[in-house]
Amino acid sequence: MTYCRKNDAAASDITESVRRALPRGAEIVVLCIGSDRVTGDCVGPLVGHLLAGSGMTVYGSLASPVTALNVCESYKLLRKRHPRAFVIAVDSALGTDSEVGSVVIMPRGLRPAAAVGKALPAVGDLGIAGVVSSGRLGADSLSKVRLALPFALASRIADGIRFAAFGRKHAYDALRQSKENAP
Repeated sequence: MTYCRKNDAAASDITESVRRALPRGAEIVVLCIGSDRVTGDCVGPLVGHLLAGSGMTVYGSLASPVTALNVCESYKLLRKRHPRAFVIAVDSALGTDSEVGSVVIMPRGLRPAAAVGKALPAVGDLGIAGVVSSGRLGADSLSKVRLALPFALASRIADGIRFAAFGRKHAYDALRQSKENAP
């Protein structure tokens, strides 16, 4: 696992970790896991929302979340539609007190809903999790997380993925263009 600490990590740190993991020329699909109904669990849907219109294939967003209830079928569908794609799975996570606000990058994907005690299979070729609360406080702490933290984590993660996929200049141009074309 790679930790990008909140005090010294920027989107560029995430970009480098993602870029090192990406196979050359691979199609990238981002699987954003979580619920918009629980503030601490919305890192994934926020990343999906922020990446919408970037030119990247994204499963899971604020409008259409991929949650613990549908992640297995969503992942099967994703793999059927994109059999050779490199899948980046994004989710919220619980950690230690000192890890709150960190981004954890896992080289072989991640296990969704592990923080709430569900035993789901691992998804993705690379996992990225934003640590939103301390595990010692339990899964109930996810509902007490202020939105500012998941939003800040999601922004860094989305920028890191976008920059790794497209390069910094192209990513900014695509983001500007998608905002200009928004209703």
